Amino acid sequence: MTVKKYAFYPGCVARGGAPELYQSSLLVLDKLGIETIELDKAACTGAGVLQEKNQKLGDVLNIRTLALAEEMNLPIITICSTCQGVISQANHRVLKSPEYLEEINAELKEEGLEYKGSTDVKHLLWILIEDIGLDELKKTFKKELKGFNFAPFYGCYIVRPSDALGFSENPERQHSLDMVINSTGASVTDFSGKTKCCGFPILLINQKNSLKMVSNHTGEAKDKGADAMVTPCPLCHLNLDGYQGKARKANRGDKGDLPIIHLPQLLGLAMGIEPYRLGFARHIVSTKDFISSISPGERHSDPQNFNIAMLLGMMGFGSLIFALITAIGAFFVLRAIYIYEWGDNSFTHYIDTCSFEGIYFIGKYICSILGFLGF
Repeated sequence: MTVKKYAFYPGCVARGGAPELYQSSLLVLDKLGIETIELDKAACTGAGVLQEKNQKLGDVLNIRTLALAEEMNLPIITICSTCQGVISQANHRVLKSPEYLEEINAELKEEGLEYKGSTDVKHLLWILIEDIGLDELKKTFKKELKGFNFAPFYGCYIVRPSDALGFSENPERQHSLDMVINSTGASVTDFSGKTKCCGFPILLINQKNSLKMVSNHTGEAKDKGADAMVTPCPLCHLNLDGYQGKARKANRGDKGDLPIIHLPQLLGLAMGIEPYRLGFARHIVSTKDFISSISPGERHSDPQNFNIAMLLGMMGFGSLIFALITAIGAFFVLRAIYIYEWGDNSFTHYIDTCSFEGIYFIGKYICSILGFLGF
């Protein structure tokens, strides 16, 4: 497979709220022979929220990202549908209007940047089909997922608006996630909500409706036989995974038990990458049974984390025992001090073999040290 090189824009969520996406993406990109240079100076896209308040500011930030990649003479690879959509919309606006591009470049001039309009932006999902090809992709798979059913959840920004996303030039993008799922040998569980909003954008202003969306999508997919839901958008993942339990209980009265997995995690499973390396243990909705059915006997969580947890547990237990012994010892020392100071030796039968004078002076010495240390 020919090595392909991209400027990597992981987005904010993959480096924050969903680090398992970043982790699994790097593993998959390596398997695909894709070389990346991360755009570590790029800003957040604004996720469409900033654009509602100040579209020009949002466009300046995103055209700046395009200009940084243009300087490197590289196309951009994204792993976030929202980032893909928002950057594509900004690019579409400036390419339609040379006057607007000139206006944006005037803002970038202070930083020594200028965007000429040559940067291509592609989600990993599209790269798999258009740049690598599904036949080549299949060559990297070591495990067929036949017999498993996955519900695709595209989200908003990778399907709308279609003119900014190049659907006329690349019509397969409309069902690209279905195509990739099928390439793994798994079956697609079709459901009505797969291209609808997940509810994340309104979570903080209308949680009731947001949770209803989560319940509708995950509940329908589960009812239709999905073993898991796959999404190319980490913001959708945050809502569908993080709030599924609450949403399903409130709206359907059942358990939120449909695993929501990132696109690179699906690819990683098909490539034979150990599940614990793909970060499944970080999910809110448990993926243990799902992983056990796909990869029997393989670890769900990182064994190194397990060893660290065991070590911390042993240290905590040891500290508790030490504190208990210290407290008992302190009791006898302080009691001995009390007896020695006031001459009451009625307690001597408790510590027949101890020298009250020795314990007294040791206790005084310990108390002096503790006092010096500020205890």
